[in-house]
Amino acid sequence: TSIDIKLCIICQQKTKKKNRKAESLTLCSEFRAGESLIRAANARGDEAGQRILLTLQDGSPDCVASDICYHFTCYRDYTHSTTVAALEAKRTTTVQDGNVYDRAFEWLAVCMEKELFSDTEIRAMRMDSLTSKYSAKLAELGAATQYRRWLLKKRLLEHFGKRINFVRPDPLSPESVVSSSLPESRLLQVVGAAVAKAEAAQQCDDEHVGDDMPDEDAPPAIDTSCKVHAFHTAMALNNAIRDQQPTIPTMPHASDLVNENAPVPDILYNVLAMTIVGPEKCDIGDLTASRVHIPADIHCKILAIAEDIVYAATRGSILTPKHVALALTVHHHTRSKHMVDLLNQFGHGISYSKLREVETGYSLEVAGSSAASSVVVPRGISQHGGDVHFCWDNNDLNEETLSGQGTTHCTNGIVLQHSLPFQDDPCPPESTSRAEPGNQRRPRSVAPPAVPSLEYNCGARPRPPPMAHAVPDAQGSIDPFLTVASIDLIWFLLRADQTVSPKFGRPDDESQLVPAWSGFNAEMNQSTAPGTPTTVGYLPIIPASPTAMSTVYELVVRSLRTSKKLNQPHCIITADQAVYAKAVEVCWKNAELKDVVLRMGAFHTSCAFLGVIGKRFGSAGLEDLLVESGVVGSNACKQVMAGKHYNRGVRLHKLAFECLLGVNWNLYEDSMEGE
Repeated sequence: TSIDIKLCIICQQKTKKKNRKAESLTLCSEFRAGESLIRAANARGDEAGQRILLTLQDGSPDCVASDICYHFTCYRDYTHSTTVAALEAKRTTTVQDGNVYDRAFEWLAVCMEKELFSDTEIRAMRMDSLTSKYSAKLAELGAATQYRRWLLKKRLLEHFGKRINFVRPDPLSPESVVSSSLPESRLLQVVGAAVAKAEAAQQCDDEHVGDDMPDEDAPPAIDTSCKVHAFHTAMALNNAIRDQQPTIPTMPHASDLVNENAPVPDILYNVLAMTIVGPEKCDIGDLTASRVHIPADIHCKILAIAEDIVYAATRGSILTPKHVALALTVHHHTRSKHMVDLLNQFGHGISYSKLREVETGYSLEVAGSSAASSVVVPRGISQHGGDVHFCWDNNDLNEETLSGQGTTHCTNGIVLQHSLPFQDDPCPPESTSRAEPGNQRRPRSVAPPAVPSLEYNCGARPRPPPMAHAVPDAQGSIDPFLTVASIDLIWFLLRADQTVSPKFGRPDDESQLVPAWSGFNAEMNQSTAPGTPTTVGYLPIIPASPTAMSTVYELVVRSLRTSKKLNQPHCIITADQAVYAKAVEVCWKNAELKDVVLRMGAFHTSCAFLGVIGKRFGSAGLEDLLVESGVVGSNACKQVMAGKHYNRGVRLHKLAFECLLGVNWNLYEDSMEGE
């Protein structure tokens, strides 16, 4: 083979990149360089080594006379002293120890021939004993004493072939080698005898070692019966989990995501309950009962742990209420894919891909029901339940676009109803469709459907209809306003009684025992009766902004049609201030919407009243009072008077209410001094 000496002798390249720069060739000018190249070539035995040995005629290390060229980095890496020394040691060890391993294995094979294939008695040999004998023979011959068991098993199969079999009578027992001619009827007997023989030999060795070892230093005895019991328990739990049938559908309803529907086997629940609580604290009762009775505060924790085990054992093929509900809740509050994936990696929730499938299933269901019928009744809303309540609001994404146009604006609506759970509904809506449990892959995205919008002609702006006269209260009825005013007066008198001076003054926090206005009313209105669960149904999205009158008209008509299908005499709609103002005009203009009851949300109603109070009393000294007292800044006070800064505004008006009520009470006391 021709060798071009004008190229690098090692890489056969003219130039080489080094730190993004071309590295030029270096002409060998030292005799010791030839010695290093010959040594590395003999140790490596590769293509570059053959070129080096052919170039240096007769093995002469005279690289100067041979005009050898190389790159400096190639020469440095190829002749690295540590690498070359390791390769030389490896080649020497292979040559010396090759026959040692073969001789040790031949000796072991002869021993196995006498032990396993003897005509007098059929026996078995444990693999750990064979490995120990083989390692001891290697040490006797001067080779390495560490040898892996799987390598010895591989050599035994290559040598004996089908003459031997490897058996393990119990998963916790060591593997044994037997003759393939051994009948199955004697298999357990022969292997058991081999195990007993090995354990007796080990015990004998331990006794000899224990003669010279103090008792406190003796190794602890290992109870193999506990391992056997643990193995059989684990097998029973695994079989029970795999026999469990999925109970959570692909698109679960709220009634599906409860702990009572968790696919947890009774045996798993009982094991966890007795492990966590303790057998002595568990009320086992009748042994024929399915589950043990434990305290209620521990029940949810045990179910959560059991659901994690079921989800992990089935590789996510069986969904549990915890994993679906937790992932949906975290994603709803954070909108973070990373948080959902983090919970899934720790085994506490479904994956983000599965979550997208669930949410897309809901969207496809609503879109399908909208396309099939003009009147949509969401899943879970019953004709035989309580009154329904519609809520509409805008959902603006406001993406960053080059021109500022083309952003996403839509209107979302929900239906609220106090009713029975969905599965107990005797007549569910026709649009309801539930997917069967399964692990099939489903779409994770959906294209927005083209929903035709209703046309609306604004025309002249309508005027409000005449208000109907209020019906006077019957005799003996209590005016709600007087009741609330009485409660406020009682609250003020209780707080005033806690002051240190006879005149009204703000007490310090330590001396005041009666809470402020919010805390007092919260304590007064506490209810011990359990609340009725509310079912939430999702209406189809209107792909338009609610600022358009046609969109407001469409949402009112949709709500009215749905309420009529649910046999509701009136349609109650709650919206924010912007939608409410347009919806009122729509209802004033259209007589067919007379059964619609419009409500503005409590937040916007409160903001409107705050603005009215600020407009009427701000310039009358209320604004100066709040600013000069130091409870609010001047700029923030202007926003409060305009109905903004809701939390700050409510706090300031409560303080002003208490202070003004105290002034009135002091004047009342002064007026009563002469009487």
